[in-house]
Amino acid sequence: MTRLAHDSIFTYAPVAITVALTSWLTACSGDATGDAEGGSSDSTAGGDGLDDGVDDDGSTGSTAVDETGDGTSGGLSSGDVEIRRDGHGVPHILADTDAGALYGLGYATAQDRLLQMSVSVLVAQGRVAEFFGEDYFEQDKKFRLMGHWRHAERMAPTLDAEHQELLQAYADGVNAWVLANPDAVNPQFAALGLDVPSWTPVHSLAVWYRVSDLFTNDVTSKAQGLVDFEAEVAAVGLQQAIANAGANAKPGNTQAAVVQSSDVPQEVQDAIAGYAAKMGYGEQSQVTAPHNYGHVTPKFSHAWVMSGDRTSTGESVLVSDPQVPVTSPAFMYEWAIVGDAIHARGVSPAGVPGLLIGYTPTVAWGLTAAGIDSRDLYRLEMTDSEHYTVDGVEHALTSETEMILIAGGQGREVHYRESTWGPVITDLIPGVPGEFAMKGLPFSATERDPFVAMVAMMRSKDIDDVRAAVEQWTTPSANLLVAGPGGSIFFTVIGDIPLRSIASPLGGKIAQDGSATEYDWADVIPQQFRPWVLDPAAGSLLSANHRSVGDWYPLPLGAGQGGGGDSIRSRRLRELLEALPPTMDPATVLDDVQWDCVNVARRDLVALGAHIRSVQPGRLSESTINLLDHLDAWQTAGGSMLTEQAGVYLASRISVKFRVQQTGPEINAQYGGGQVGLSLFLDDMMAQIADDSSYVPSNEVMSYVQTELAAAWSAATASMPDPEQWDAVYANTTTTPTLEYLSGLDLQGSDFGPALQSPTLACADGNTIWSQRAQSYTQHVHLGSVDDSRTVLPPGNTEVGQSELFGSQLDTWAEGSLKSAALSVSAIQALGEPVDILELP
Repeated sequence: MTRLAHDSIFTYAPVAITVALTSWLTACSGDATGDAEGGSSDSTAGGDGLDDGVDDDGSTGSTAVDETGDGTSGGLSSGDVEIRRDGHGVPHILADTDAGALYGLGYATAQDRLLQMSVSVLVAQGRVAEFFGEDYFEQDKKFRLMGHWRHAERMAPTLDAEHQELLQAYADGVNAWVLANPDAVNPQFAALGLDVPSWTPVHSLAVWYRVSDLFTNDVTSKAQGLVDFEAEVAAVGLQQAIANAGANAKPGNTQAAVVQSSDVPQEVQDAIAGYAAKMGYGEQSQVTAPHNYGHVTPKFSHAWVMSGDRTSTGESVLVSDPQVPVTSPAFMYEWAIVGDAIHARGVSPAGVPGLLIGYTPTVAWGLTAAGIDSRDLYRLEMTDSEHYTVDGVEHALTSETEMILIAGGQGREVHYRESTWGPVITDLIPGVPGEFAMKGLPFSATERDPFVAMVAMMRSKDIDDVRAAVEQWTTPSANLLVAGPGGSIFFTVIGDIPLRSIASPLGGKIAQDGSATEYDWADVIPQQFRPWVLDPAAGSLLSANHRSVGDWYPLPLGAGQGGGGDSIRSRRLRELLEALPPTMDPATVLDDVQWDCVNVARRDLVALGAHIRSVQPGRLSESTINLLDHLDAWQTAGGSMLTEQAGVYLASRISVKFRVQQTGPEINAQYGGGQVGLSLFLDDMMAQIADDSSYVPSNEVMSYVQTELAAAWSAATASMPDPEQWDAVYANTTTTPTLEYLSGLDLQGSDFGPALQSPTLACADGNTIWSQRAQSYTQHVHLGSVDDSRTVLPPGNTEVGQSELFGSQLDTWAEGSLKSAALSVSAIQALGEPVDILELP
């Protein structure tokens, strides 16, 4: 049959909410109120004299804490929900139940981000072309054929009763705000011709699954990989083809890994080795499956944490800076909630009632992208157009035809088909013969859901609570850094990691044989056997999309390029952390690291060029000598990419690409490619120069450096012949980006709403720690005084262009400062009177 998929999920009239919600509101006696302008208070909470929200018995995070002497939480009536807002409009919700807190969160989020939530759902449903035209058809087709919305529909009713209730409470809060405030709905809904949603638990799950896609590599390329491998097998035989594939493996840098064997107890290493051997991997195994798959690791970075041994207070400090492009509205949404067991603050994608990054009164966590390949292709053994066999047993594909509507054009049918492996996505793989089904996250996880993990994390009191919570975290894969009570720190890799069958050539790097279950995943690596470390000897941990574990680890993780060693940012972050004093004030953990604007790759390429100039000046061209002369002062000043730094324009023209096309085969074979190869190369060169000031690099090295630096000089002079104008041009064109409304992660274009002009940024280089154009959120938490936590979320917390809060954090962001982000109940109450008091039934 043909259907207009999901056409009942949105309604065109803002007040046309479901019958169930109407009945609920009748029971509420119509007391819910809303404030179209956000109703923020100008007061901000400081850290002096504020209760940390911890009872004498160690319990945290509840409005049951009697701070008023009247037996209630700040005078909160039973069943009431209070929403207070700080001077930047960040909502703080107080309730005496967790469901009430999520209800209030849904209410506040709808007021601030209803349009963004709705667009995210349209993406997950594959309905963007319906409103924005032909350009989005291929994107819609992808989401339809992979079945993101279908998976959300399947998962929502499978959650346990408590988590269904929490999701429903959030959805009820969203819908209650819409019904109570039809005239305050973002006017861009009408301007863009978009529907106003009637929110359900399915919507929240779908938004999360859509976000997890941003952390996942493209699985479709594995089909061509299989075709190429089969051609190699036909030419040289299976074993030689496997060997040839392994011959292309890059060396990487095990010393860059977060988890070193010296920090892992031997009994833990033995347990991991025992599991690996049981599954056919490890020292005695003949399996040659690659540990790294070579795809580009998504950029979602960085974070670092210091243990209490390194701070003057004895408590741990965490800084998290999840770098994705700064967009308008912001990619993430900031909030704080206090319920019965939940007491937390942080950020999530708008529409998701759980924190991606955040903290409780006693625990803080940050995430970076791990880049684990968690999706595989299986080539089906078809008997006819609708049937296939697995282990000799015939199965029928289930199928359904859907219509993708296209604004300004004619709708097109797509055919969703599903196999026992998962959705059939052949139509996303043009030019490769065969039928291909996808097995992977989130679709393959049907018994656990990240929402359950997020709720548990928001209730966590220590690192053990967090470790238990992430057992439920299926997607996306991520590096998790945690600061806990007593000064402890922790790192692990979370998200389901498939352990491919030892029968599958090249593991999951290429599409696999779908005719037999022997090629199915052998397991999902249990959490206790993934890389993890607690309280390392150095007293610090860092993650910046780089290698998670050293060569001692016996299991293939399916990591991307970042899994081989250092990224440019992790290399610099390590330098900065190693330069910190043995014991420091908590503020130093942020201030001496976060605002750093050195691109170490460019710095060291210039240093290497300067060294060649001193030992072999005849090897360098006039253009290269000109560049080095022009950048001598820049190099002496430390290689900073600050906007105000003389030489920054020319330095920005130095390429940090490190592929065989740039390096030549000899360097590529020795160091590998990408940021990992470049970092390893520069580490080696700088070490050689430090050991011997007369060291002469190889001809290949000198040729590479000469070519890249000369190209930078040529590019700079071609675009602006007068060097005196260079740095002014950089400041005027690179450091003042225009933030186009709804443009970036979901939509492309400039006509979706009001644009914001950024102030001049101090650090616009994308491979530095500060890297402001991607400083989408920064969180600094000192667990010795959690009310002194500080954050920034540019451009602001609301999407409503008419609100004075729309760009309220632009100046804070541009200046390189953070705002107060206190968490205790008393600090929240100090924000002023509630802007909304919601009475629950």
